[in-house]
Amino acid sequence: TGVQTCALPISRLGLLGGAVQYLFEYPYGCLEQQSSRVLPLVVFGDYIDVFNLTSEVTNVHKCVTSYFKEWKNCQHSGGGFGYWPSSPWSDMFVSIRIAQIYALALRHGYSKRECAIDIDSLLNYIAQEIEDYNDYFRAYAYYVLALNGRHIPEGKLNALVADERQDISVLALAGLASYAQDDQDATIAKRAAAKIRTYMRP
Repeated sequence: TGVQTCALPISRLGLLGGAVQYLFEYPYGCLEQQSSRVLPLVVFGDYIDVFNLTSEVTNVHKCVTSYFKEWKNCQHSGGGFGYWPSSPWSDMFVSIRIAQIYALALRHGYSKRECAIDIDSLLNYIAQEIEDYNDYFRAYAYYVLALNGRHIPEGKLNALVADERQDISVLALAGLASYAQDDQDATIAKRAAAKIRTYMRP
C-alpha cells in the first residue's frame, strides 16, 4: 500500500550533495560562509546537477564571479579579509580560503580579471602574518601560497613534517604545499605521505 524510493548517486560526488545544499541554505552572510559556498562551485561546477543546486545556481560562472566582485569591495587595505563584510580586522582563515579559491578558479578557467581581488596584496598579508599562527594555519597557508606561485622555504615545510606527533591534516597540507611547488620531485610530500600511512589500519 505504501511506496518507497531509493536514489543512488552515479558517482561519489553525489555524497557531497547534502553538504553543499546545506551551505547554500545556511542563513548567514559572513565571508567564511560565502567562501564555503563558492569553493565547491569552482571545483565541481561542471557537476552542479549532482548537487541538486540547479534552482539556486542557474549559472555557475556568473555566480562565482559575482562573489569575487563583492569580495573586492570587502578587501582591507592591508590585503586581508574580515570574517564579516564590514569587519574592520582581517581574519586569517577567511583570507587563506579566499586565496585558495582564487588559485583554484584560475585552474578551472576563470580569468584574473574575473577574479577581481588584489591577490598580490592578499598573499603578502598571509605571508607576513602567518608565522604567529599554529601548525594547522601555517600548513594551510603554505599550501595556498604555493598554489598561487609563492615559494615556501623547504625548512618551514620540513619543520612541520618532522614533528613525530604531527596531526594528519597538517602533514597532508604540508605535503600538498611541497607537491604544489616541486611537482613530482616533492620529497617532503613523500615523507608526509609515508607518515600518514602509519596512521592507517588494514
